[in-house]
Amino acid sequence: MAVRKKKNNSLFRQINNWLHLWLGLISGSIVFVICLMACLWVFNHEIIDLVIPKKERQYILASSQSLISPSRIIGIADSLYPDAVVQGITYTRDHPVSFTIKENDAKGKDASSKAKPQVHLLHPYTAHYLGVQVEDNSKEAQLREKLNGFFAWTLSGHRFLWLPRDIGRPSSIMRP
Repeated sequence: MAVRKKKNNSLFRQINNWLHLWLGLISGSIVFVICLMACLWVFNHEIIDLVIPKKERQYILASSQSLISPSRIIGIADSLYPDAVVQGITYTRDHPVSFTIKENDAKGKDASSKAKPQVHLLHPYTAHYLGVQVEDNSKEAQLREKLNGFFAWTLSGHRFLWLPRDIGRPSSIMRP
């Protein structure tokens, strides 16, 4: 049986091996964390649907009909609330169309600047009025807020590795 002699590595080879090991472990762990955060963030809607029951949501199946136009939504809002102004319209897949209104007084000014705007729901194909979206203060809503905060944190970890703004984001010098 032949006995193998251990090679005597040079100092350069030993330093190179040591640097390769530790720099590889550090950079590999950073890449692992970035990829893990991306995996969590990509499936955030699915994770929320698993954790929170769907009872609070209202789904509308997609149809080949055309969606109601923003001008028609504004017309409906004006007929329902003549003293209000539409502040925004949101189209979301498989959900009712929501429009936000803010009440005005008789002079056309905001009735109350501290009042929250009301969010109303319409069927996206038939324009049937579905009512006012109510704020949910239940445990599910609190859990949803916590999950949304967690997923914002994961996105920050994926994109910027939680570094300060000056380090983790591109500088304005590089932009044209």
